[in-house]
Amino acid sequence: APADAATGAPAASGGAEQSGTLGAIDVKVTPPDLSNIQGDTIDFTVDLNATGTDLGLDLASLATLKIGDHEMAATAWTVKLDHGHHVNGILSFPAHMSGSVAGASLTLTDPAGGEALALTWPAAK
Repeated sequence: APADAATGAPAASGGAEQSGTLGAIDVKVTPPDLSNIQGDTIDFTVDLNATGTDLGLDLASLATLKIGDHEMAATAWTVKLDHGHHVNGILSFPAHMSGSVAGASLTLTDPAGGEALALTWPAAK
């Protein structure tokens, strides 16, 4: 049985969704399949939740993705759903590679100047 069977996570994927906070904003990020990057972009699905905080920010200007020793800025933040206090969208980075990648780290800078949010997915097994 795969090593990840106990968590229910598929062993082939780069990891499941991760959550954290960016200032007053609750952030949930679902990575693409890091064991099989294809196409021109690497797209992360992002959910933002907050009450009384403006979620109309340009997440692309706040995001950095690091894969191996290659660091890249986001190229686009495409909002799919905007309910005011809940925003869902796609955060895109340029894909300078294809196939399996050795893990990924996503860093979001707090627009209010607080602590940045760093999420890391290990290499696909």
